[in-house]
Amino acid sequence: MSTFGFSNIVNPEAERIQRVFAELHLRLVNLANATPEDHPDLMARKEEWGHDWTWLMVQIRAFKLEVQRQAEEATEEEARREAEKDKGKEKESAPGEEDEAMDGEDADGEAEEAEPPKHPAARTTKAGSEG
Repeated sequence: MSTFGFSNIVNPEAERIQRVFAELHLRLVNLANATPEDHPDLMARKEEWGHDWTWLMVQIRAFKLEVQRQAEEATEEEARREAEKDKGKEKESAPGEEDEAMDGEDADGEAEEAEPPKHPAARTTKAGSEG
């Protein structure tokens, strides 16, 4: 008869995780062992690369800011043009609005007679229906 104990609980998921971790640990140890030692000439190249990278990032950031500024200017210019266009339309439509308000009434406020249609086909149809 075997004795029962809590220390021998088998959890397949825990075993799988431990196995995967052991494999990853072995890979990382091997990778760390394969990394070359720092040498003065490599350190100088690494520092140059770091400076070049920093300079490149500064240039990219400056370019990005310039592009954003140009986009904002273009948006503002477009909005200004639209506002000017709308003002021009308002000026043109302002006399038309007064005309529309007065359609159907003369200066005394009396109703005007309806004008005959201006299209030739409409005139002939109307003339033909009167006769």
